[in-house]
Amino acid sequence: MLLFPEGDELSLAIYLHDQVLNNLHKNNPFLGLNEQNIHDFCIMTEEVSHFLYTAWKVRHSIQMTKLELELQAEVDKFIICNFYCLNHEARFNSLFLKELLFETFSLEEDLSLESKNRYSTASKLALHYCNFLENHYIKKALFSQMLEEIRRFYRLGQTDKISHINRTIFYH
Repeated sequence: MLLFPEGDELSLAIYLHDQVLNNLHKNNPFLGLNEQNIHDFCIMTEEVSHFLYTAWKVRHSIQMTKLELELQAEVDKFIICNFYCLNHEARFNSLFLKELLFETFSLEEDLSLESKNRYSTASKLALHYCNFLENHYIKKALFSQMLEEIRRFYRLGQTDKISHINRTIFYH
């Protein structure tokens, strides 16, 4: 995501590498998520999440942190992929998705230690929260209740998101 502050205004833009766009065009996610497109679908979803979350925070004059932004994007990717597969009546392997999103991801080598720690922390926290969502809502098909939960979570700031996740760990 690109940010362009100008005086009292902030312009936002999403940038997706040509390679991502070409792969999504070639392996259209509207025809199904699979090993050929899920990685790029998640990249696109993450960038859209960053855009929407930033726009929402700015619109409501609420500050946010980079960790909060990354955490929300990790959760959004999990939710979007799950709902996508449910809406397309696709067979879906939740373990594969969680492994892809939270365990086997790789970070750019030239990232600062601070950035690496932020991404790792966001991933660990998101995994705990997504396990909670899966066990308490998705497996039980309680989707309207889950929407209420994720809307509340979305509006929380970093400290409250982390506290909420820590409380959900005890629900397992």
